[in-house]
Amino acid sequence: MHNPLPAEVRRLGMWCHLAGLSWLTFFIFPVPYLWLLAPYLVWKLNREVHPFVDEQGKEALSFQVSMAVYLTASLLIAVFLLLVTCGVVIGTFTAQSPVASNAMMGLNIVLGIGFVVVLLITPTLLVIRAARKALNGEIYRYPMNLRFFG
Repeated sequence: MHNPLPAEVRRLGMWCHLAGLSWLTFFIFPVPYLWLLAPYLVWKLNREVHPFVDEQGKEALSFQVSMAVYLTASLLIAVFLLLVTCGVVIGTFTAQSPVASNAMMGLNIVLGIGFVVVLLITPTLLVIRAARKALNGEIYRYPMNLRFFG
């Protein structure tokens, strides 16, 4: 099957998505939300090449911003739950029932690990899938994408 899009256009569409994997650099350069810069730059520098690159770049950037929103919200929820569990928000909860407090702390840890798995592994798999689709010249739409950029 012959794809009507030139190979260079398809590769640029793929790189728009793969730039989202720059979150892995957080372990080297721990600057929050720095990973948003790479997809933005790939899209901004190449959006005029072809409408396919512009469309996939906006989709990829919107997805990364959506993930930043979800990550921020889940971190705020996790911190709130930790404060509640430790009794900072609800007075003397821990002093009144240390067993319940330990159980709540354990539950928060399990939920926290679950959030990390969902918010790091799932988007990585979706980015890889989107990059493969773009390389094949197919338009890809991320699930749960807020689409900030059109």
